[in-house]
Amino acid sequence: MIPPGYIFVALLGFLSCKEKEIKHHLKNQRICKTHACKEAAKQIISYMDTTVKPCDDFYRFACGRFVDTAEIHSDKVDNSTVTQVDLMVEEQLKSVISEPPRPNEIAPFRSLKRLFSLCMDEEKIDARGVGPALTKLKAAGGWPVLGNWGNKKWNFLDTYIRLRNSMMGHTSLFQIDVEVDIKNNSRRIIMVDQPSLGLAQELLVKGPNDTMVKAYFNFMVDIAVLFGANKKTALKELRSSLHFEIELAKVMTVKEERRDYTRMYNFFILPKLTAELGWDWDKLLRGIMPKPISIRRDEVIIVVEVQYMRKLKQLLRSNSIRQPCTETGILCAE
Repeated sequence: MIPPGYIFVALLGFLSCKEKEIKHHLKNQRICKTHACKEAAKQIISYMDTTVKPCDDFYRFACGRFVDTAEIHSDKVDNSTVTQVDLMVEEQLKSVISEPPRPNEIAPFRSLKRLFSLCMDEEKIDARGVGPALTKLKAAGGWPVLGNWGNKKWNFLDTYIRLRNSMMGHTSLFQIDVEVDIKNNSRRIIMVDQPSLGLAQELLVKGPNDTMVKAYFNFMVDIAVLFGANKKTALKELRSSLHFEIELAKVMTVKEERRDYTRMYNFFILPKLTAELGWDWDKLLRGIMPKPISIRRDEVIIVVEVQYMRKLKQLLRSNSIRQPCTETGILCAE
């Protein structure tokens, strides 16, 4: 039997040799010493709480000072290092697009700067008021909250097409986009997905008595009144609309389950889409696509959340057409 002392000495010798190897390896490593690398390292160190031993609480060791000092901005629901990078990029982007267009810039950059300039011209926007939006709402079939809705003539597809073409409120029940095909990146494909609601799904499902949902409802009413609605009418109509939006949120797939791209790649051709999910998808797609683009009968469409679309169909059957119309209108107004 080998004496324990020999094993200990041998182990020390082994570690000593390894230490030399590690030092030699580090010595020959190319370490980034640029200003950007130094700033990144400085920031990482500033987040650490070195008073805590990493083996006791590694998260606290790595992020302790960030947790203690970071603040959540009034217009945000969280804060993280990713959020801070996003804010920094936003500021940099704002700085770039705030500059006047240069003669040698390509057309998309000039258009972007012009559009940003128009969006930031608050004086002109205030002078125009809600008039342009009201005109589009009326052209789309009206809005029950304003009392200018002709329910006998109202049709969701026609309304969706009009609002989509005017770039307003077109994601109220579902959204349609043209994206790069994840299984064949040499082509683009039409994708149908669940909507982007006025408030985060995880908040809406808490119900109308939740603090955030109450604040959202008050915001909806304020918007409607701004558009000229009677407050009493707005309260009644939008309470019903909020209930419908909560029901939408409940049948949507939660974001934690939207990571399996294989599950979300559901192949449909146009006739099958209409047969299984309802609505005249041929009319809808032809109505929203630019004129040079033709929609074939065998057009391939990827439906991201099939179960949501089926539940939506059932939900619309169990509600009067007034609710989706009001919901479409408030998202358009927002």
